[in-house]
Amino acid sequence: MPINEAVIETLVPEEVYTDRKDHIDYFYNAALKAITRRTMSTVLLGQRRMGKTEIFKRVVNRLFFNQDHNEKVVIPVFYQFPDAFLS
Repeated sequence: MPINEAVIETLVPEEVYTDRKDHIDYFYNAALKAITRRTMSTVLLGQRRMGKTEIFKRVVNRLFFNQDHNEKVVIPVFYQFPDAFLS
């Protein structure tokens, strides 16, 4: 992804956000497999402040910029529930 180019702003700097590449790759590839319906539902569970939302923000940005738009593509959608809704 080009530097400083993002559909959804990530909060954690790239230098600090480490050890998540495998997770990001997994969800990116699962999204691409969804085009051919060859993927299973996946859940990412973890305690608060573990980086779950940041993973999905980065996957959405990667899907937006890294796909070949001349072929079938995945349309990334990201929605975050307001904190008041979750309480």
